[in-house]
Amino acid sequence: FSRIGAKKAVRDAARVLGYDFDIGDKIAKVMPPPVFGISKSLDECMETEEFARLYESDEDVKKVVDTAFGLEGLIRETGIHAAGLVVADKPITEYIPVMQKGEGAPVVTQYDMRRVEENGLLKIDFLGLRNLSIVDMCLKNMKERHNIDLNVYDKPQMLDEKTFESLAKGENVGVFQVESSGIKELLVGLKPSELEDLVAILALYRPGPMGSNVHNEFVDRKHKRKPVRFLHPSLKDSLSNTFGLLLYQEQLLSIARNVAGFDVGEADDLRKVVGKKQTEKMPKFRAKFIDGCVKTVGMDRSTADQLFREIEHHASYSFSSCHSVPYALLSYITAYLRVNYPVEYM
Repeated sequence: FSRIGAKKAVRDAARVLGYDFDIGDKIAKVMPPPVFGISKSLDECMETEEFARLYESDEDVKKVVDTAFGLEGLIRETGIHAAGLVVADKPITEYIPVMQKGEGAPVVTQYDMRRVEENGLLKIDFLGLRNLSIVDMCLKNMKERHNIDLNVYDKPQMLDEKTFESLAKGENVGVFQVESSGIKELLVGLKPSELEDLVAILALYRPGPMGSNVHNEFVDRKHKRKPVRFLHPSLKDSLSNTFGLLLYQEQLLSIARNVAGFDVGEADDLRKVVGKKQTEKMPKFRAKFIDGCVKTVGMDRSTADQLFREIEHHASYSFSSCHSVPYALLSYITAYLRVNYPVEYM
């Protein structure tokens, strides 16, 4: 479901109230820009001086914005996840309703992905990556031109220093997932020397970690400009491969089970809430998590509370390493081919 954002709410409210286009445009122009692709809500806009001043000084603006508050967040329209497939052991209609948006359109569930899963069905996203075809074509070119049979998944190929040196210089054109100028800066700063570094880069270059400066902290700790710190010794096993920083959902699973004493189901429930950014559900885990840390590893309550607060904050941006690893592998393979067989690859 796509929802009405703050700017759209303002423009819609102005139009429906019969104002000229100019007034909606005037309000939209003083709304703060998105940060790492995340737009500000009207509540957040009201906290900015320029927006608040316009709201207080102009009755027409006040009327439009007050109306927009009622529109913000409402569902505007439904969309279809192109890669999402729902799997069941019987016809889907025995479990949930389906619909079709016009003749010839695909049959889709009337429920969103969360409600599909709540009804016991399996939802899988199958992503078709054109880069896999590019790799395949490159390998065929190499066979035709040089009679080279290369298995890009062979371990010796994964230890190519020249490839990592190229990435560390920011030579990223044509490399899967790391072509933007922003991620180029992260490549140069981190200087990846193994696949694990690429896995981390793909998880770090996201709005949450970057908005919290975790990406720079990670780089500083890797290069020993800052010390690696753990909130409690019991976290070393879970966080040692990311220099004491919580980055992956799998680390959260480990902490929930080994530090807070959750069973497998409880730990996965917490991971789902974090992974799906259901921050409103986090408080129900607090007491059990803190009590579990005290009982399982002897952590004092204030430290356990601080750890839970960090996890709550993490709920807005955590990433799964099982997603990042295969993407990083493809990033590495495309970089390897670009460096060692540039003609055949490009």
